[in-house]
Amino acid sequence: MKAAAYICKGCGIGDRVSTAQMAKIAEREGKMNLVREHEFLCNASGVQTIRDDVEKEGVTHVMIAACSRRAKTEAFHFPAAAIARATSGRA
Repeated sequence: MKAAAYICKGCGIGDRVSTAQMAKIAEREGKMNLVREHEFLCNASGVQTIRDDVEKEGVTHVMIAACSRRAKTEAFHFPAAAIARATSGRA
């Protein structure tokens, strides 16, 4: 198992919370093997980052910290990995 956390800074998230602190917590307490922050995780570049990590880095479990789970469900579909999403609670 290789777990990765992807933390979005977009849509005002980075203005409200410390994504750097979230990354540290994901790595230390969440025991994530890989942690990445991205300006807009749901855009083509952000989605490609996750796809590349699944394909090239062997990521099997993906945790996405971003906007509502109802948003961009089609973008965050990675059949080769288990997916979990964390949100701000405004879902």
